[in-house]
Parts: sequence; structure tokens; C-alpha cells
Amino acid sequence: MSLVGISYRFFGDLSNYTRPHFVDINEDLHKANMNFTLEEYVPIAMFITFVTFAAEVFLFVSIFALFADIFTAFLLGCTLSATVSGLLFFLFYTYPSAVAKSRANKIRKVLPFAAAYMTTIASSRLHPITIFKTLSKFKEYGEVSIEARSIVNDVELFGVNFSTALKKRAKKTPSQEFAELLWGLH
Repeated sequence: MSLVGISYRFFGDLSNYTRPHFVDINEDLHKANMNFTLEEYVPIAMFITFVTFAAEVFLFVSIFALFADIFTAFLLGCTLSATVSGLLFFLFYTYPSAVAKSRANKIRKVLPFAAAYMTTIASSRLHPITIFKTLSKFKEYGEVSIEARSIVNDVELFGVNFSTALKKRAKKTPSQEFAELLWGLH
């Protein structure tokens, strides 16, 4: 069984109950291009945090027991474990946003070059999907190539029309500049 399956088995009900508190992560998961749904990501965060907490309690209580009585060791161990686990859960909460911002910065850096390349290809009067197919093959454009590949996949694999694929990607891209470019092509 996978981590997602185990996590959902133990924390699926709890994550469904707390889902309204994590809706803002959903958009960041898409923009970060992470292959998790909100229903998968939150239970994974809860499961890993819980397992870490249990291991930390055992470890910290054992260490503190060497220097203090068992009650004080248990109290200190639980307090420190809760603090560290809380920080870990906070990292899970903010990680998709950080990845999305990183992707946006990478797109922003190469977008002028990619746009110039797209303009050059467009001047040859090729079908617009060909522009994105060609762009998706260049690794030099990094995240822009990944975004272009997503548009091509939507059109060629899922049968979405080109205009709808552009709209969809414009809503999910982490870069405002790239979104504006896609809305302009729409």
C-alpha cells in the first residue's frame, strides 16, 4: 500500500472534516504542479506529522529521562515533540505555496526569451498548438516548457479545444505574466 493509501486510511475522515480549513492549499498544489489532490495531501501531512510526533515523544522522553525524573521528562518530551511536529505541519501547509512561488520566478526569468521564440514561430503562420508543441520540447525554457507541455497534453491527449486549454492553463499557472500571455492568445 502506498503512502497516500495508508495516510488516507488513518486520516481521511479527519481531513475531510477539516477540509474547509485547507482550501487555500488546493490552488497552490495546482500552481506548484504537485501531483496530489487536496484529499491526498492533507492526510499525508497529518500522517507524517503524527508518526513524527510519536517517534519524537519516545526519543525526547528517553533523552530527558537521563537528566530528570520521568514525569518531567515526559512533560518536556511531549512539549518539545508537539512544538517540532507543529512546525513540521506548518511546513507541509506552506510548502505548495513556496514551490508555486519558485515556479513563478523561474517562469518570469525565461518568459521574455520564450515569448520571443513563440513570436518567431508564429510569424511562419503555423497552427498555434504547433508553437506550444515546439516550445514544450526545449528544456532551456524550463517551467515554461512544462506549462506548454500541459497545454499540448490537454489538446492532444484529452481532446480539449485549444482555446479552453489556454484558459485552463492561464488559471493554473503560478506566473501572472504567463497567464496574461495565455489570456492574450485566447
